[in-house]
Amino acid sequence: MPLKSDGTKPWRLLMLSGGVAVCAAIAFVTYVHLIATGNTGLSQPAHSFTSISPPPPSSEGIGGVSTCSVSVSEYGASTSASNNAAAFQAAIDAGEGGTVCIPAGTWKVTSQIIVPAAETLTGAGSNRTTLLQTVTGHNLLQVKGQGTVVEGLTLDTQTHDGGVAFSTGASHVTLRNAQVRGGNQPGHFAIYFAGPRGATVADPHFSTGNILENVVVNDQICDDGVSWSFQTDGTINNVHETGSRLALYVDNGTTVDGYQYTPGPCKAQDYGYWITPPSQNITLNGFFSSGAAGKICPNTSLAHGCSNITVDGERAPRGTLQIGDVTSLRVLDSTVGEVVITTATGATGTWTSSRPLSARCKGTPVKIVGLLC
Repeated sequence: MPLKSDGTKPWRLLMLSGGVAVCAAIAFVTYVHLIATGNTGLSQPAHSFTSISPPPPSSEGIGGVSTCSVSVSEYGASTSASNNAAAFQAAIDAGEGGTVCIPAGTWKVTSQIIVPAAETLTGAGSNRTTLLQTVTGHNLLQVKGQGTVVEGLTLDTQTHDGGVAFSTGASHVTLRNAQVRGGNQPGHFAIYFAGPRGATVADPHFSTGNILENVVVNDQICDDGVSWSFQTDGTINNVHETGSRLALYVDNGTTVDGYQYTPGPCKAQDYGYWITPPSQNITLNGFFSSGAAGKICPNTSLAHGCSNITVDGERAPRGTLQIGDVTSLRVLDSTVGEVVITTATGATGTWTSSRPLSARCKGTPVKIVGLLC
């Protein structure tokens, strides 16, 4: 079962289910409306955010895909049905190794859909195709197949307060050009890249090469809105989240580019991202927040210390950046409201800015060049 980013949450079993699929339609991905990008009163970050743009028009297929191996309507799925789970599951199972297309419309399910093997699951665009979980607390889509791509649709567990909208423990999985709407069920993240089954802080092993790209997230949980756990060689690019934090949980090699964060309804949330020890080799470029800043490697009862953490171009002028036990920290060209350092084993690194910056420090040694305790 998964852990919270603060090391206290138990693992949760991901609910399994059946489902079927439906027929293909001719369409292409349209522009995704970006959440929380205007009128914040804050200067834009040094690293500009890439717009979520549609692919070139295509005369065939859905979402720019030239052919569909299977479409869910061929297996009895219907936008008028109250439960398309069996139809979706049948289409997905039949489409192994190919492309399963979901036409425009809202498709209701009452149980979790499983993608068991590598394939592409594509909708008609994230503002045209919606997969809707209608049962409170139930998860929506779980990917088990290495190399799977999910694109061009909205995953919604928020409307009926369902569970996890998207989850995977596999490698080389891509979620892109999508919208994800998560609920507020405790322990149910909107997006959960879980890492391999059995991975722990004491014995970490990793999923490899996963990608989260061009995604708009809206979650209502007081926990991890996006949980990126036990990942190596992973990429998060151009994500716009309104809600809870981005959690980088025991990762070894992750790059985050252009993450735009707006606080959600959880008033207890005090950070836009949380890097949990013993993470290492993490780079955040252009993290932009209209509220909280980040929390870098606080010491916990489970582990102490991170290494090789780079934060470049963070903009959170109203937020507090909290720093714990970390070696080889590099902070470049970043603006935050204040810096608080609390260490048990020490913090070392550099802070590069136009002038020395003061920090509130507790614990020794703190040797971050450019910060004055």
